[in-house]
Amino acid sequence: MKKLIKPLSLILSVALAVLALTSCSAGAITTLDGAYFLQNSGNISIIGNIDETNEYAVTFTPTKSQSDDITLSLVKEDGFNVYTTRLTNAKYNDQDCYLLQSNLVTKIQYTTGETEIGPFENYTKQSVYFSSVSNKLKPLYSEVEALANSPVRDNDGKYSVTTLKYSFSTVYKDDVAVVNFSYEEGEYGIPAGERTYKKYNKSNYYFDNASLLFMPRAIGLNNSSSLSFSVIDALSGINRSMTMSADSTTPNENLTFSATSKEEGVIQGTYFINKEKLFIDEETQNQVIPCQVVNFAISGTFSGSAIKCWYAKTSVEKARARLIKMQTIAPYALGTFTYTITKTTVIG
Repeated sequence: MKKLIKPLSLILSVALAVLALTSCSAGAITTLDGAYFLQNSGNISIIGNIDETNEYAVTFTPTKSQSDDITLSLVKEDGFNVYTTRLTNAKYNDQDCYLLQSNLVTKIQYTTGETEIGPFENYTKQSVYFSSVSNKLKPLYSEVEALANSPVRDNDGKYSVTTLKYSFSTVYKDDVAVVNFSYEEGEYGIPAGERTYKKYNKSNYYFDNASLLFMPRAIGLNNSSSLSFSVIDALSGINRSMTMSADSTTPNENLTFSATSKEEGVIQGTYFINKEKLFIDEETQNQVIPCQVVNFAISGTFSGSAIKCWYAKTSVEKARARLIKMQTIAPYALGTFTYTITKTTVIG
């Protein structure tokens, strides 16, 4: 009998593989206090003008001790291993709001023993409409479409790859949220069809999983930031409690980009904003972006690894508190996926 991974829809649920989150401790109370993603961060009560596209390169670092029973690698090919987000103004049911669209496309190869499995083309497409900062970025409606090929291990320790292909939409009303779930391939813990979540908004803060990675851009992050909130995990049928908190070891870090340096810890590449290379250190001529480092985690005893994110400090002009880097752990601790920003296009 196979031990099928139960796919969590939280954050990048099928970003190359199903992610597991872990619990973490809370620090000082944090609030949404600014629209740091806008040119005027004080526009918290209105929907400010914005059209911003960010593109990230996805890489994979295998665990040095990963078993020969199964290994994972990314296949380098144009158009794959890219994560893109776009934030624009929108209307939902005649209500002014923001629309955040994200698209992740990857190509993965597995190896079990001497047998190659794949390659597989995976994708995750997400769209979410949400309110202003003063209205706590409350979600209005979201859609998710995903295809993932993930490893599973049976009771004898043998690995195989299972395909998960599904979609769902979520309508947020004043008193209930309604999720409509459907799937083409895979096994899931809930049936297809509608599921209603009563009192989904009982927490002071609640978000759609498609907007989680955006949410810290409305916070003046510091070394003790911590925010508790709830998110509907549509694939497991649970309204989960989560936290975002400053990394306990390195709550802030300067990320360095260099197209030529081979130094450990330096991001080997260049980050362009509207085709311009900014944030230049005069001494080294490298790009240096001061960041606040936070972790997303499920509250409670769920085992796994937190998702670690680096956001540009709100004091960095023209960075607009963007997500600069993110790291997630592959299933069975096969390695680490890293998402690194490569370019931003801002209109207006």
